[in-house]
Amino acid sequence: MLPILMIMAAGRSIPSMSGSWDLPICLLMEQVSRFQMPDLRYRMCCRGVTVCGSGRATGFQSIHPDIILASIELAKRYTSQTNKKITSAEEIYQELKAFSTKQQEYFLTITLDGASHIINTRTVFIGTLNQTLVHPREVFADAIADRAAGIIIAHNHPSGTLRPSRADMQITDRLSEVSKLVGIELLDHVIIAKGGFYSFSDEGLL
Repeated sequence: MLPILMIMAAGRSIPSMSGSWDLPICLLMEQVSRFQMPDLRYRMCCRGVTVCGSGRATGFQSIHPDIILASIELAKRYTSQTNKKITSAEEIYQELKAFSTKQQEYFLTITLDGASHIINTRTVFIGTLNQTLVHPREVFADAIADRAAGIIIAHNHPSGTLRPSRADMQITDRLSEVSKLVGIELLDHVIIAKGGFYSFSDEGLL
């Protein structure tokens, strides 16, 4: 995985890049990480761009400008993400809406502090969900490391249906029980699809 670096444009605005700015941070990270680069810190080629701790980076022409811009956006998103507050399932859906068009199932977590500000958004698992693959240890390990007060889980339905499956219900029940043991509240489980979203909390199931 490409390291997340503090990258800043020297007093200039960054232009839009093929709609990538609309992607949530975890998808943008996935997009950037596909490119094999020994160390972005020493291979920046965009004039006016600095990397914290390394001074001005010049003289390299091997990286496409879009990758540099995506990296800048990634750093901006990462540093500003903690300011975003989640108060409803609609806001969760808007945060993760880009996953509604994915052809595989993505299981995600959003960790929050005591004031419901986002600490981090992570992809925990990709593939068909079941109780065996979605293990509470994987779900709550990062939440504990984040010292989170609450956690939101979400996944997409490539089929487009918003109705939770039996496995979805079982996973939610299991994680809800574990959340009580570890003292991190499971605030919601949101199913995302092209037609909208389904919130376990809104339906009174959490």
